[in-house]
Amino acid sequence: MQGNPELALVQARWTFVNKEENLLTRLQNINLCFHFEVEQQVNGIFLNFFGFNGTAGVWRIKALEESGGWLERTTVEDMDIAVRAHLNGWKFIYLNDVKVTGLNILIFNLSAANNVSFSIYRFCMLGSTVTKNDFS
Repeated sequence: MQGNPELALVQARWTFVNKEENLLTRLQNINLCFHFEVEQQVNGIFLNFFGFNGTAGVWRIKALEESGGWLERTTVEDMDIAVRAHLNGWKFIYLNDVKVTGLNILIFNLSAANNVSFSIYRFCMLGSTVTKNDFS
């Protein structure tokens, strides 16, 4: 980050110590490997934008401050700040070869999954100023 003053976020990929624990952790690992290997990498290379994953990343404080700060108006504040920083012209880098180890969840909580889906919808409806013209 020191050599690039336009860089707001450096995001690493996740790996999991319990990816073989049970069927759920194996399925999560497949899904998240696709997310990091394809979505994050491709978006980072071709769009210079990807959603911050909420962990395994380092933010430049100035980028957070100039983008309105970390707002707790949704439960997807990581997506919220990433969109606002990108629209303010900040750059992101995704490092697929830097791996941060964590744990997959062992049980599925349907309530939590519904909260995330609702929160993404709420973020989009919360007066976000993102329009299709912002991405053209």
